Amino acid sequence: SPRASIGAGQRRRNNTAARQLPHTPYGESDKMVLRQYQIVGRRQPTETNPHPQIFRMRVFAKNEVVAKSRFWYFLHQYSKMKKSTGEILAVNEIRERNRRIVNNYGITLRYNSRSGTHNMYKEFRDVTLNDAVQTLYTDMAGRHRARFSSIQLRDTKIVPAGVRALKRS
Repeated sequence: SPRASIGAGQRRRNNTAARQLPHTPYGESDKMVLRQYQIVGRRQPTETNPHPQIFRMRVFAKNEVVAKSRFWYFLHQYSKMKKSTGEILAVNEIRERNRRIVNNYGITLRYNSRSGTHNMYKEFRDVTLNDAVQTLYTDMAGRHRARFSSIQLRDTKIVPAGVRALKRS
């Protein structure tokens, strides 16, 4: 019989080849897409403080829920305010107007490593700020083993072309 002539190893190899999932190129399902959100919040008004100070923050996150969580995390560090004592006034997604122009983005960040907390300034050349921040998180994970939760972005800016990194202020 034809089945008897095929070895057990060949049969096993053929069965596993038929069960493999189709290949998806990188960027379709593996990549986490970051978006930029502007979140406005404050402490809940009380009789002693009817008009509390309003805080505004730009946060990079994959969705609105994670952005609100990061907002409360950073605000608690800044002003000792929790989600239970505060309220969110607005959540807006910030989108870039023109995605066809390539810019140099300078990003100031702080991250926790196994040996301590470090400040860093990095530059990326990309089409949008969201893509530059995504590249930053990928780069930090690869070079410094820094996770998303241990990286805090301090400042982002567009750096003019042709300016050296050492002479920037």
